[in-house]
Amino acid sequence: EMTLLENIALSQMRLNLPCLRFYKRYQNEIIEKIKALKIDLEKYINEPLANLSGGQRQIIATLIAINSGGKILLLDEHTSALD
Repeated sequence: EMTLLENIALSQMRLNLPCLRFYKRYQNEIIEKIKALKIDLEKYINEPLANLSGGQRQIIATLIAINSGGKILLLDEHTSALD
């Protein structure tokens, strides 16, 4: 039920503070990261993820994982469903 923006903002919020912050604070940063991919996903920023294709959701999941701040990233079939 959450939008693309809400999903990515939630993943970024857990990195910074233990308390939740309003997700709009991250909106411009998230839009810039999505625009940098050059795949036109920013037009779906306020759409529920359920409205995106499997490949688009996989791209968002990969973006979230890359930006998670972890030192190691283990990927299993991270390119499945991608066009």
